[in-house]
Amino acid sequence: MSAHPVLALGVIVGGPGVSVQWSEAVTQLGRRVMELREGVEPPLSVNVVYQIPGQFLQPDFEGARSGRFSRKEGCLLVQVALPATPTGDARHC
Repeated sequence: MSAHPVLALGVIVGGPGVSVQWSEAVTQLGRRVMELREGVEPPLSVNVVYQIPGQFLQPDFEGARSGRFSRKEGCLLVQVALPATPTGDARHC
């Protein structure tokens, strides 16, 4: 059984001045995921890390990619590169 939650979200912010829309959307999504995963006992887990480009850090890829899988931990890392600004409502992208 996994020692990690079924789904976890993280964010890497590339520096000051990043899109407030992205920051707020990812924060809201993270809160909702925490509510919904309560009581779920997964055999493995997924950790999604959103990368918001900024002054100091720019993702070197577009879209989503798998990062790594730890068989020992039973955890898959998925990385998601977000554009600098949302093309619409960030909560629905």
